[in-house]
Amino acid sequence: MNIKFKENDKAKVLSCLYNASKQQGMGFLDPRGQNMISEEEAQKLLSNQTYFDYVYGRVIKIDLKSNIFDPWLYDRDNGENAASLALTGSNIMYEIIE
Repeated sequence: MNIKFKENDKAKVLSCLYNASKQQGMGFLDPRGQNMISEEEAQKLLSNQTYFDYVYGRVIKIDLKSNIFDPWLYDRDNGENAASLALTGSNIMYEIIE
């Protein structure tokens, strides 16, 4: 299963996934992870990289180099269907593809 979204929504997707995730393990030591990130901050992060393992101690494990990503690792660490749930209720149009 993969999630497909509009190419120009990468920053929105990253901010939604980040804001719905939680700090784990030693990630609790990063005080920045206690706050949500804006779409603008997500865009700054995307200007440096497209694969996100941990961001400010929050587990992400998503590659946003294209407009399709595999949510398996995100869901494994944040809960069943966590990626879809993070995007639901946002203004991001997405679809689940096999």
